[in-house]
Amino acid sequence: MLRRGLRQAAATAKHICLAEQRAASSAANASQALHTPAASSSTVLARCHLSGQQLSSFQTRCFSRDSDAAAAGSANEASEAAGKDSEQQAAAEEAVDPRDQLIADKDQQVADYKDKLVRVLADMENLRERTARQAEQSRSFAIQGFVQSLLDVADNLERAAGSVTDQSLQGLNSDGKALTAKQSSKLLKGLMEGVHLTDRILVQALKQNGVEKFSPLGAKFDPNMHSALFELPDAEKEAGTVIVVTKSGYSLNGRVVRAAEVGVSTQP
Repeated sequence: MLRRGLRQAAATAKHICLAEQRAASSAANASQALHTPAASSSTVLARCHLSGQQLSSFQTRCFSRDSDAAAAGSANEASEAAGKDSEQQAAAEEAVDPRDQLIADKDQQVADYKDKLVRVLADMENLRERTARQAEQSRSFAIQGFVQSLLDVADNLERAAGSVTDQSLQGLNSDGKALTAKQSSKLLKGLMEGVHLTDRILVQALKQNGVEKFSPLGAKFDPNMHSALFELPDAEKEAGTVIVVTKSGYSLNGRVVRAAEVGVSTQP
Protein backbone atom coordinates (compact mmCIF):
# COMPACT_ATOMS: atom_id res chain seq x y z
CA MET A 1 0.00 0.00 0.00
CA LEU A 2 2.93 2.40 0.74
CA ARG A 3 4.42 1.66 -2.64
CA ARG A 4 1.11 2.47 -4.30
CA GLY A 5 1.00 5.87 -2.57
CA LEU A 6 4.59 6.61 -3.61
CA ARG A 7 3.76 5.78 -7.22
CA GLN A 8 0.72 8.07 -7.12
CA ALA A 9 2.80 10.95 -5.62
CA ALA A 10 5.47 10.51 -8.30
CA ALA A 11 2.81 10.65 -11.02
CA THR A 12 1.33 13.82 -9.47
CA ALA A 13 4.77 15.48 -9.35
CA LYS A 14 5.34 14.61 -12.99
CA HIS A 15 2.04 16.22 -14.00
CA ILE A 16 2.91 19.36 -11.99
CA CYS A 17 6.27 19.59 -13.78
CA LEU A 18 4.55 19.26 -17.15
CA ALA A 19 2.07 21.97 -16.14
CA GLU A 20 4.85 24.31 -15.06
CA GLN A 21 6.66 23.71 -18.35
CA ARG A 22 3.46 24.54 -20.27
CA ALA A 23 2.98 27.63 -18.16
CA ALA A 24 6.58 28.72 -18.82
CA SER A 25 6.09 28.11 -22.51
CA SER A 26 2.92 30.19 -22.45
CA ALA A 27 4.73 32.98 -20.62
CA ALA A 28 7.53 32.94 -23.20
CA ASN A 29 5.01 33.16 -26.02
CA ALA A 30 3.36 36.02 -24.31
CA SER A 31 6.66 37.85 -23.86
CA GLN A 32 7.47 37.24 -27.49
CA ALA A 33 4.14 38.60 -28.47
CA LEU A 34 4.79 41.75 -26.50
CA HIS A 35 7.98 42.39 -28.39
CA THR A 36 6.31 41.60 -31.69
CA PRO A 37 4.99 44.81 -33.29
CA ALA A 38 2.21 43.14 -35.14
CA ALA A 39 0.80 41.55 -32.02
CA SER A 40 -1.94 43.30 -30.24
CA SER A 41 -2.32 43.65 -26.50
CA SER A 42 -5.60 41.75 -26.53
CA THR A 43 -3.94 38.70 -28.11
CA VAL A 44 -1.24 38.63 -25.43
CA LEU A 45 -3.76 38.93 -22.65
CA ALA A 46 -5.83 36.16 -24.15
CA ARG A 47 -2.86 33.80 -24.30
CA CYS A 48 -1.79 34.61 -20.72
CA HIS A 49 -5.35 34.20 -19.45
CA LEU A 50 -5.64 30.84 -21.26
CA SER A 51 -2.39 29.59 -19.74
CA GLY A 52 -3.51 30.60 -16.24
CA GLN A 53 -6.81 28.80 -16.68
CA GLN A 54 -5.02 25.69 -17.89
CA LEU A 55 -2.69 25.76 -14.86
CA SER A 56 -5.55 26.27 -12.45
CA SER A 57 -7.55 23.43 -14.04
CA PHE A 58 -4.56 21.13 -13.91
CA GLN A 59 -3.89 21.96 -10.26
CA THR A 60 -7.54 21.24 -9.48
CA ARG A 61 -7.32 17.90 -11.23
CA CYS A 62 -4.11 17.10 -9.38
CA PHE A 63 -5.65 17.95 -6.00
CA SER A 64 -8.70 15.89 -6.91
CA ARG A 65 -6.51 12.94 -7.85
CA ASP A 66 -4.55 13.30 -4.60
CA SER A 67 -7.79 13.38 -2.63
CA ASP A 68 -9.09 10.35 -4.48
CA ALA A 69 -5.82 8.52 -3.94
CA ALA A 70 -5.87 9.39 -0.24
CA ALA A 71 -9.50 8.25 0.07
CA ALA A 72 -8.70 5.04 -1.82
CA GLY A 73 -5.70 4.45 0.42
CA SER A 74 -7.81 4.98 3.55
CA ALA A 75 -10.47 2.62 2.20
CA ASN A 76 -7.82 0.03 1.39
CA GLU A 77 -6.34 0.41 4.86
CA ALA A 78 -9.78 0.05 6.43
CA SER A 79 -10.58 -3.05 4.34
CA GLU A 80 -7.19 -4.58 5.15
CA ALA A 81 -7.71 -3.85 8.85
CA ALA A 82 -11.19 -5.40 8.68
CA GLY A 83 -9.74 -8.42 6.89
CA LYS A 84 -7.08 -8.83 9.56
CA ASP A 85 -9.68 -8.51 12.31
CA SER A 86 -11.89 -11.13 10.66
CA GLU A 87 -8.90 -13.45 10.22
CA GLN A 88 -7.90 -12.97 13.86
CA GLN A 89 -11.47 -13.63 14.96
CA ALA A 90 -11.68 -16.75 12.80
CA ALA A 91 -8.33 -17.94 14.17
CA ALA A 92 -9.58 -17.30 17.72
CA GLU A 93 -12.74 -19.25 16.99
CA GLU A 94 -10.79 -22.10 15.46
CA ALA A 95 -8.35 -22.20 18.36
CA VAL A 96 -9.77 -24.71 20.92
CA ASP A 97 -8.71 -24.74 24.52
CA PRO A 98 -6.97 -28.08 25.23
CA ARG A 99 -8.73 -28.27 28.58
CA ASP A 100 -12.13 -28.03 26.92
CA GLN A 101 -11.16 -30.79 24.51
CA LEU A 102 -9.91 -32.93 27.41
CA ILE A 103 -13.16 -32.40 29.30
CA ALA A 104 -15.16 -33.33 26.20
CA ASP A 105 -13.11 -36.53 25.80
CA LYS A 106 -13.61 -37.44 29.45
CA ASP A 107 -17.36 -36.81 29.17
CA GLN A 108 -17.48 -39.15 26.18
CA GLN A 109 -15.55 -41.81 28.10
CA VAL A 110 -17.91 -41.48 31.06
CA ALA A 111 -20.89 -41.88 28.74
CA ASP A 112 -19.33 -45.00 27.18
CA TYR A 113 -18.53 -46.54 30.57
CA LYS A 114 -22.03 -45.78 31.84
CA ASP A 115 -23.56 -47.48 28.81
CA LYS A 116 -21.33 -50.52 29.32
CA LEU A 117 -22.18 -50.63 33.04
CA VAL A 118 -25.90 -50.53 32.32
CA ARG A 119 -25.53 -53.36 29.82
CA VAL A 120 -23.47 -55.45 32.25
CA LEU A 121 -26.00 -54.92 35.04
CA ALA A 122 -28.81 -55.96 32.71
CA ASP A 123 -26.89 -59.09 31.68
CA MET A 124 -26.16 -59.95 35.31
CA GLU A 125 -29.82 -59.52 36.25
CA ASN A 126 -30.86 -61.78 33.37
CA LEU A 127 -28.24 -64.33 34.42
CA ARG A 128 -29.45 -64.23 38.04
CA GLU A 129 -33.04 -64.80 36.99
CA ARG A 130 -32.06 -67.59 34.59
CA THR A 131 -29.91 -69.25 37.27
CA ALA A 132 -32.75 -69.02 39.80
CA ARG A 133 -35.13 -70.69 37.33
CA GLN A 134 -32.61 -73.43 36.58
CA ALA A 135 -32.00 -74.01 40.30
CA GLU A 136 -35.72 -74.25 40.93
CA GLN A 137 -36.10 -76.71 38.07
CA SER A 138 -33.14 -78.71 39.38
CA ARG A 139 -34.72 -78.92 42.84
CA SER A 140 -38.04 -79.90 41.35
CA PHE A 141 -36.70 -82.56 38.98
CA ALA A 142 -33.46 -83.59 40.66
CA ILE A 143 -34.85 -87.00 41.61
CA GLN A 144 -36.43 -87.63 38.22
CA GLY A 145 -33.83 -90.26 37.28
CA PHE A 146 -34.06 -91.89 40.69
CA VAL A 147 -37.85 -92.04 40.47
CA GLN A 148 -37.67 -93.64 37.02
CA SER A 149 -35.33 -96.34 38.36
CA LEU A 150 -37.80 -97.10 41.17
CA LEU A 151 -40.73 -97.56 38.83
CA ASP A 152 -39.63 -101.11 38.00
CA VAL A 153 -39.56 -101.88 41.71
CA ALA A 154 -43.10 -100.60 42.09
CA ASP A 155 -44.22 -102.67 39.10
CA ASN A 156 -42.67 -105.85 40.54
CA LEU A 157 -44.24 -105.24 43.94
CA GLU A 158 -47.59 -104.74 42.28
CA ARG A 159 -47.23 -108.01 40.36
CA ALA A 160 -46.10 -109.84 43.52
CA ALA A 161 -49.09 -108.57 45.43
CA GLY A 162 -51.40 -109.59 42.55
CA SER A 163 -50.07 -113.13 42.57
CA VAL A 164 -51.68 -113.73 45.95
CA THR A 165 -55.45 -113.75 45.58
CA ASP A 166 -58.09 -113.60 48.24
CA GLN A 167 -58.85 -117.29 47.66
CA SER A 168 -55.21 -118.16 48.22
CA LEU A 169 -55.26 -116.31 51.52
CA GLN A 170 -58.26 -118.42 52.49
CA GLY A 171 -56.39 -121.60 51.49
CA LEU A 172 -58.44 -122.19 48.36
CA ASN A 173 -57.40 -122.61 44.78
CA SER A 174 -59.07 -121.10 41.72
CA ASP A 175 -61.63 -123.96 41.72
CA GLY A 176 -62.67 -123.18 45.29
CA LYS A 177 -61.08 -126.27 46.65
CA ALA A 178 -58.57 -126.41 49.48
CA LEU A 179 -54.96 -125.86 48.47
CA THR A 180 -52.78 -128.88 48.55
CA ALA A 181 -49.33 -128.77 50.08
CA LYS A 182 -47.77 -128.72 46.63
CA GLN A 183 -49.93 -125.80 45.51
CA SER A 184 -49.17 -123.85 48.68
CA SER A 185 -45.46 -124.48 48.26
CA LYS A 186 -45.56 -123.36 44.64
CA LEU A 187 -47.44 -120.18 45.58
CA LEU A 188 -44.99 -119.31 48.33
CA LYS A 189 -42.00 -120.11 46.09
CA GLY A 190 -43.28 -117.81 43.34
CA LEU A 191 -43.95 -115.06 45.88
CA MET A 192 -40.46 -115.45 47.35
CA GLU A 193 -38.82 -115.34 43.94
CA GLY A 194 -40.74 -112.16 43.13
CA VAL A 195 -39.68 -110.55 46.40
CA HIS A 196 -36.01 -111.43 45.84
CA LEU A 197 -36.18 -110.16 42.27
CA THR A 198 -37.70 -106.91 43.47
CA ASP A 199 -35.02 -106.57 46.12
CA ARG A 200 -32.25 -107.02 43.53
CA ILE A 201 -33.84 -104.45 41.23
CA LEU A 202 -34.17 -102.03 44.15
CA VAL A 203 -30.54 -102.47 45.19
CA GLN A 204 -29.42 -101.97 41.58
CA ALA A 205 -31.52 -98.82 41.23
CA LEU A 206 -30.09 -97.44 44.46
CA LYS A 207 -26.55 -98.23 43.34
CA GLN A 208 -27.06 -96.42 40.04
CA ASN A 209 -27.87 -93.31 42.05
CA GLY A 210 -24.87 -93.59 44.37
CA VAL A 211 -26.64 -95.45 47.17
CA GLU A 212 -24.93 -98.63 48.35
CA LYS A 213 -26.12 -101.18 50.83
CA PHE A 214 -23.75 -102.70 53.38
CA SER A 215 -24.20 -105.42 55.99
CA PRO A 216 -21.41 -105.44 58.64
CA LEU A 217 -22.00 -108.99 59.94
CA GLY A 218 -18.75 -110.30 61.47
CA ALA A 219 -16.98 -106.93 61.14
CA LYS A 220 -15.48 -104.87 63.93
CA PHE A 221 -17.96 -102.45 65.41
CA ASP A 222 -17.53 -98.93 63.92
CA PRO A 223 -19.60 -96.20 65.61
CA ASN A 224 -19.43 -94.12 62.39
CA MET A 225 -21.21 -96.80 60.40
CA HIS A 226 -22.96 -98.98 62.97
CA SER A 227 -25.62 -98.39 65.55
CA ALA A 228 -25.41 -100.90 68.46
CA LEU A 229 -28.84 -101.92 69.70
CA PHE A 230 -27.79 -104.59 72.17
CA GLU A 231 -24.88 -106.70 73.37
CA LEU A 232 -24.66 -110.47 73.52
CA PRO A 233 -22.06 -112.49 75.40
CA ASP A 234 -20.12 -114.72 73.01
CA ALA A 235 -17.01 -116.55 74.09
CA GLU A 236 -16.10 -117.46 70.52
CA LYS A 237 -16.14 -113.87 69.20
CA GLU A 238 -13.84 -111.07 70.06
CA ALA A 239 -15.47 -108.37 72.10
CA GLY A 240 -16.90 -105.62 69.91
CA THR A 241 -17.68 -107.87 66.95
CA VAL A 242 -20.96 -107.46 65.08
CA ILE A 243 -22.79 -110.74 65.48
CA VAL A 244 -26.34 -109.68 64.55
CA VAL A 245 -27.59 -107.27 61.83
CA THR A 246 -31.20 -106.20 62.23
CA LYS A 247 -31.08 -103.49 59.55
CA SER A 248 -28.59 -103.07 56.76
CA GLY A 249 -26.82 -99.75 56.39
CA TYR A 250 -26.81 -97.44 53.38
CA SER A 251 -24.30 -94.87 52.15
CA LEU A 252 -24.63 -92.15 49.52
CA ASN A 253 -21.43 -91.54 47.54
CA GLY A 254 -19.35 -92.74 50.48
CA ARG A 255 -21.29 -90.87 53.16
CA VAL A 256 -23.38 -92.91 55.58
CA VAL A 257 -27.04 -91.96 55.27
CA ARG A 258 -28.26 -94.70 57.59
CA ALA A 259 -26.12 -96.64 60.01
CA ALA A 260 -26.59 -100.39 60.23
CA GLU A 261 -28.46 -101.52 63.32
CA VAL A 262 -26.44 -104.33 64.90
CA GLY A 263 -25.88 -106.43 67.96
CA VAL A 264 -22.35 -106.53 69.37
CA SER A 265 -20.62 -109.41 71.17
CA THR A 266 -19.11 -109.16 74.63
CA GLN A 267 -16.98 -111.51 76.71
CA PRO A 268 -19.06 -113.64 79.09
